Amino acid sequence: MAINIFNADNLDSEAANEKMEQWLDDLRPFYLNSPEYKKLSKANKKAQGDWFDNFMFFYLNYIGNDLKELDVEAAKEITLELYPGQMLCSDSQAKTIIPELIAYWQFLHREFNQDKKQLKHVQSVISFLQSIRKNYLQLFKKQESDTLCEGIFEALMKVICKDDDAKGSFDGREWLTELISDAASNLRQYKSQPSPPAHWAQLRELPLAALLIDHICRSGIDDELPNAQEAVFELVTCASQEIFMQIRQGDKGAISCWHEIEQTIIRSAKEGTLNLVGATILITVLTSHKQFLSAEFIDCIQHWNMENTLALATEELTPEAIEESTRRMLEEIPDEFILISVLNEQLAFLPTEGLELIS
Repeated sequence: MAINIFNADNLDSEAANEKMEQWLDDLRPFYLNSPEYKKLSKANKKAQGDWFDNFMFFYLNYIGNDLKELDVEAAKEITLELYPGQMLCSDSQAKTIIPELIAYWQFLHREFNQDKKQLKHVQSVISFLQSIRKNYLQLFKKQESDTLCEGIFEALMKVICKDDDAKGSFDGREWLTELISDAASNLRQYKSQPSPPAHWAQLRELPLAALLIDHICRSGIDDELPNAQEAVFELVTCASQEIFMQIRQGDKGAISCWHEIEQTIIRSAKEGTLNLVGATILITVLTSHKQFLSAEFIDCIQHWNMENTLALATEELTPEAIEESTRRMLEEIPDEFILISVLNEQLAFLPTEGLELIS
């Protein structure tokens, strides 16, 4: 196999990620034809190397840049903290993570350590992965609770659990997966009704509303689920309406709950761990509730929004480009009331530098 071990050298973040993606693409055919991959069960073959791709993404962007230096401590952080905290997947998907990683690392060990030991930590990494394989689903699911603010999690337990013996019976990840899946599957029916479905009343419980918001902002949305983004938008709208209605009424619990949500999102934005799709959905919903947001939170979201707008722009955001974009918008949205609604969403969290471009 004429492929070298990955090393980002001194490249900047964008160039390093591009180099890594190319390296993974070049490596994938060899892995899929390897004896290690062929020994996996049918279920564990489904990801076809994607779990290892995610593993490398987390390593490059959070820990190091040279595969030769990846050790047990890095593997622990990725599998026990970053995977559960950043990935959204079902129980059946989570069960396939470690088997694939073991197979992939065994493949790398055979390929790169056959003549000389280029991966000096590979055997200890494999041993660690094998040690957590049996109980990984429980470890994965537990971490979701650990990533929440302590206050939110404690309040969540008070809502769900009537006594200490019940604390292990609520599965937040499963509850969210079922809630989003149901909303996506029945979206047309639910939207045709004059009010949200009865079981969405669970979102009136502030900790459950907070759990939904925290989850989509940091773990994201299952992009393989049809209608998922629109369904999550409706759910977050429902949850936010309840939170801000109680804040409007002066409820101290709601005020405290929203403060913790804000602080969690601010920390995640500073750490660069906010999920782009999930956070964008929340920001869109919050345009209707801006008067209840703290100045610190608005400032954080404005700058996060601007950074990601610039990163995702397909053309340079010059005044001429914005003028042309606005002209196309006017042509596509002839109804002035709809246009005002769209502009409200687009401009609500635009910082000063963005407004200067428009003016």
